[in-house]
Amino acid sequence: MAEPVQPRRLASHQADLNTFDGGTIPKAALAMNRSRYDGDRYRPAFHFTAPNHWMNEPHAPIQIDGTNHLFYQHNSHGPYWHNICWGHAVSEDLVHWRDLPVALAATADSVAPDGVWSGASTLDANGVPALLFTAGNDAQRPNQAVGLARPVDPSDPDFAQWTMHPSLVISQQADLDVGADRKVRFGDFRDPFVWREGDTWFQLVDSGVQTSSGGAVGGTALLYTSTNLTDWTYRGPLMVGDVAAQPKTGQVWELPTFLPIGKDAQGRERRALLVNPAFPDGPGEYSSK
Repeated sequence: MAEPVQPRRLASHQADLNTFDGGTIPKAALAMNRSRYDGDRYRPAFHFTAPNHWMNEPHAPIQIDGTNHLFYQHNSHGPYWHNICWGHAVSEDLVHWRDLPVALAATADSVAPDGVWSGASTLDANGVPALLFTAGNDAQRPNQAVGLARPVDPSDPDFAQWTMHPSLVISQQADLDVGADRKVRFGDFRDPFVWREGDTWFQLVDSGVQTSSGGAVGGTALLYTSTNLTDWTYRGPLMVGDVAAQPKTGQVWELPTFLPIGKDAQGRERRALLVNPAFPDGPGEYSSK
């Protein structure tokens, strides 16, 4: 009679453990050391790079008490896009950077089990930084929503540790009002950008707009407001693109920024909206796919 499978597997596992010192599996050496790239002629020497492995989309820059904080999408496990977290570095002069621990990581017990994607930073009512991020969860549709994080120790000048708010602060709704005979592109909802005016915080989240029958109208930046950073009210599209008239602007927008550029003759602050066009309907003349 054959030996049951489970005891054989346990015995095999124990035999493998016995090959390690002390019979325990060694801890993974995940600490990053920039010195391994010393002398690498292809490694950027002036522009910021991650200490190791994958990085893309630096975002959420903020200056606090003379220190510049930069966050970026990062995979500390390897040089490929996966397990995306938020890397974190600080600088006093925007040239010399000091690496800090990962600020936000995708964990099974968080609002972002499948990735912490691009977002923005702001200061709360007490002058403490807060992060708004795209929370990835492939068990939900859309798999993109907006999460909030705050520093564990607000008195730490590095803000080296962060904790996520236990629930999402914004989830995309399929019935958002984006105009007559139109509907929001449900499933595309990401890359929050936030700023404050007076006692109100404003947030843009990029998406797309379709006709009621599903045809592409264009990308959009959806506007939300809040007085406490946790409760947000939908206000409508800040702007909707016209992909038919301007095909380079895409069916969906990503990575919005709404930057102040000065005041007009009446003293009103003027801003410029910058977005990255995306083409989820498939490869085309202006798509990068």
